[in-house]
Amino acid sequence: MIFFGWGTKRRDIPINPRMQLIVLRTFFHLFFGLTVAWDRKFVLAQLGENGWGTLSITEAQAAQLNGGVVPDIHWWWRFSLLGFFGLVTAISVLGSLF
Repeated sequence: MIFFGWGTKRRDIPINPRMQLIVLRTFFHLFFGLTVAWDRKFVLAQLGENGWGTLSITEAQAAQLNGGVVPDIHWWWRFSLLGFFGLVTAISVLGSLF
C-alpha cells in the first residue's frame, strides 16, 4: 500500500479560449488527503498555430491577468498535513498535562 507521495499540483484558469493562466505548486502528501504544498510558479499558456506554447510569468503579471487577484490553489492542498501534525501535537501536549 502506497501511503505517501509527491509531485506537482496544477490549477488552470481560462483567460479566453486561446489563453490560460496555470498555477503550479510542488507538494507532498500522506494517505492521499493530507498535503503540504510550496514553490508556487505561474505559467501563461497560449494556443498558436503549432499547438500550445508556454511562458513563465511573475506573480504580478499573473495577478494582472486574473483581474488583480493573485491566483492560488485551495488552502487544504497547501496546509492540511501541517494542520494534522499540529492537531496531533496539541492532543499530545494536552494529554501530558492532564
